[in-house]
Amino acid sequence: MNSVPQWDYPSTGVVRLLDEPEIPAGLLQAFRSDLCSADSVRNLTRAVASSRPTWQAAVRAEQMFATFLKVDRQTQAILCTFVSVMNNSRYCIDDCAGSALEFGVEPVALYALPQATAAALGDRLMSFLRYAYWVVAKPNQIPAEVISQLCAQADDEEILEVTTIVSMKCFWNHFVSALSIPLEHRCKDRDLLNALCLAATGPIPEPGSTNEIADGRSQ
Repeated sequence: MNSVPQWDYPSTGVVRLLDEPEIPAGLLQAFRSDLCSADSVRNLTRAVASSRPTWQAAVRAEQMFATFLKVDRQTQAILCTFVSVMNNSRYCIDDCAGSALEFGVEPVALYALPQATAAALGDRLMSFLRYAYWVVAKPNQIPAEVISQLCAQADDEEILEVTTIVSMKCFWNHFVSALSIPLEHRCKDRDLLNALCLAATGPIPEPGSTNEIADGRSQ
């Protein structure tokens, strides 16, 4: 995959990335806990530190992903990567693809996402991806056949979790893209990251078909 073009990733954002001396006293403990869970404080954490309500909203939104009971972490990460590619959110592509690799998803499955097929990903995951595609592109025009396929593979609780995962990831895509938050470089497979970012710049076909909804994608 060395032929994949290299992309220039944003190194500065719209808002300042605060350092510890600038953090409000009430947020210092949370700021330091972020440092304890990684080698450095994330750019996302530093970006939202100027606003306590935004910080709290971001933390709650992140914690939500750990509460799902029916959709496993690997499937969550694959769905989030696919949605982030659809929305051309490089920060989230990096974060979600990196998360997927950490959870044991094979790189070949992530490379397949922009041209997803049942042969590569299986019927169950394909039903989730087709549904996610329409939730992102045209949520009020989801074809009956897509819903039928989804209902054949998932119960009501799973459908609710998938819908929440996809919708919340759209929020994150818009949030970090609008603020141009610099990448965390969570995805250690640089070729994979570049391939997904390259795919994200063009229309993404509906999984399992050649249909494209270029004008319906979230921006």
